[in-house]
Amino acid sequence: MRFAESLSEELGVPVKTTVIKRIKHTSSLALGSYKNRWESMATAFEPLPQTAATPQHWLLVDDVLTTGATITSCAKALLSFPYSKVSIATIAYRMS
Repeated sequence: MRFAESLSEELGVPVKTTVIKRIKHTSSLALGSYKNRWESMATAFEPLPQTAATPQHWLLVDDVLTTGATITSCAKALLSFPYSKVSIATIAYRMS
């Protein structure tokens, strides 16, 4: 969360943590296979209905990008809002 807050301060945009929600809880995927991560996360998030439907450019922030399954699932939920765009910021990429 500190990474997102630092970006927020630097970019002058708010951190929003109530735009999408996780609807599928999974056990730790850190050591799971590539295929299992993608299957587990495919439909793990959905947009919250109270989010404004105005076009937005979202910045998804993750500390470590591994397979990209979680961030892709989050992006799909955000892209369900009409005319939305998604960018991604990460600190590190885990190479296996």
